[in-house]
Amino acid sequence: MESHEKDLRSAVESDEQRQAIQNDYRAAGLTPSEVVLLDYAVKLTKDPRAVGRGDLDALRRAGYSDEQLVDAVHCIGYFNFINRVLDGLGVDPEPGMRYAPPAIDIDALKSRLKATWMAGDFGLIARSYEAGAAEFVRRLAFIPGMRVLDVACGTGNLALPAARAGAVVTGADIATNLLEQARSRAAAESLSVRFDEGDAEKLPYPDASFDAVISMFGVMFAPRPELAAAELLRVCRPGGTIALANWTPGSFVGQMFKTIAGHVPPPAGVPSPLQWGDESKIRERLGGGVRDLKLTSRVIAFEFPFAPAEVVEFWRMYYGPTNRAFEALAAEPHRQAALRADLERLWASHNWAEDGSTRVEPEYQEVIATKN
Repeated sequence: MESHEKDLRSAVESDEQRQAIQNDYRAAGLTPSEVVLLDYAVKLTKDPRAVGRGDLDALRRAGYSDEQLVDAVHCIGYFNFINRVLDGLGVDPEPGMRYAPPAIDIDALKSRLKATWMAGDFGLIARSYEAGAAEFVRRLAFIPGMRVLDVACGTGNLALPAARAGAVVTGADIATNLLEQARSRAAAESLSVRFDEGDAEKLPYPDASFDAVISMFGVMFAPRPELAAAELLRVCRPGGTIALANWTPGSFVGQMFKTIAGHVPPPAGVPSPLQWGDESKIRERLGGGVRDLKLTSRVIAFEFPFAPAEVVEFWRMYYGPTNRAFEALAAEPHRQAALRADLERLWASHNWAEDGSTRVEPEYQEVIATKN
């Protein structure tokens, strides 16, 4: 890493620059290769289980050799080891020796997330796994009159089958265009469902308002998971049900997110949504607020009547996060092409279909618990 270390040392000669890097290294005037390296260091420090091949590929594209990558892992590992030893001894390290997450402009981040989920047309993506969503609801065995809240409801993949079962259903989402689609779908079936604009981290409902609070591939994307978990618990009555479906880190979708992150790093300081698919994180976040917590690994099918390369283009057009990732690389066509090639390889390698269509079966974590 000698040449990059020299560059990085020269970049932090002043106290002002050092402080700028500690506050938010992405806005500190570093080179793109230095930012990629620090992205990797932060991820390896905060969530080493989330590190994947896409992260290493991003470093290689930034100009780092495999030998330099080994050096980087040793340096980052030594830094973390020293901090843990100091913690164990009760010693406070020198200022600057600890990793301090960058300050987050939460309002700007929320606006960005809302724009991401309103980009494209998520309804076309959601349609590909409607059947699996209906199966998830059937397993919950709702009875007529139950008050059910679908958090981050999207176009109603859970809310509508719950209403068909006779539940009194409310759906909340930050994306107003998806709520409009959900209302249209409910009206087409003469179903009475209330759809509200609402933030999973600050739900607009009183305490203990619902008998069941559910979410499929939705609440996991809230940027502050502890707040989102607290809200799920707050609006559910004691003895009520919390039911979630969350993508797992090792699933096809988990690999897709990691592939995209290798080309377009996610916002700094925000935990990976894939942590919601990790058992230890689920238990930590729901904690003493629930009992009878049951985790079940399940799969859900994505089916498309065209080949994997066309599926990638379909997701580029209609799935908000993929749409925005390609848009972020619009000024660099070669990087767009590299992202597309990686995604096409991923979809092709997981395709079960043999007739020119595409069928992948991502794993998710089904979480069912009773509110204390």
